[in-house]
Amino acid sequence: MDRQCRYNTIFFDAGGVLFDTKIHRNERIRNILRARDFQEADIKKALSEGDEFSKIYLKTGPWLDNWEKEEVYWDKYYETILNALGTDYNYSFKKELLYQTHYASHCELFNEVKDVLENLYGPYKLAVISNAFPSMDWVFDLLDIRRYFKSITISSFVGISKPEAGIYKFGLNSLGVKPEECVFIDDKDINVKAAGKIGFKGLYLDRKKEDLQALLKQIGA
Repeated sequence: MDRQCRYNTIFFDAGGVLFDTKIHRNERIRNILRARDFQEADIKKALSEGDEFSKIYLKTGPWLDNWEKEEVYWDKYYETILNALGTDYNYSFKKELLYQTHYASHCELFNEVKDVLENLYGPYKLAVISNAFPSMDWVFDLLDIRRYFKSITISSFVGISKPEAGIYKFGLNSLGVKPEECVFIDDKDINVKAAGKIGFKGLYLDRKKEDLQALLKQIGA
């Protein structure tokens, strides 16, 4: 069977494949703190404590399966950073850090993605499987790409993360398709290999070498 006819569904990872931020969250926070005249050494220490808090909370805290729980997490995260700076702060500044540096509000589509989605929409069913917080769901509206996808599977809502097989099966069931009919694209090789083990055609996207349009030539799309 011709490869182009073999696949009828393409699953994408989201962050790093469809869109991303130009600068890391820590740098976004650092820019605001610099503007408020905090010293570099203090900022570095505070960000390190924030990272440590995040690591522990995401391992031992509640599963962030809705925005309310995610907001509590971020509130505690920024509180940790501000406390580490050893300064008095008000509620407004903590919320400014959250909303001004939040991932969703800084995402941008990679240059080729809109054209790729336009070309694939129709000939293929398009879907997403992503490891992400609940707020990842907002990005599809902010970037006006939700309409292209028949299914968006986000780990926080499902309770399973890649590379666990269950999240891929959840995505398949959401569309009623078989893995051998599907392509899965991710910028993490471990996730691509996991998809391959259950029957997907896995494609690893290394954006240092090629973009999404070039990668899709492997399946004639």
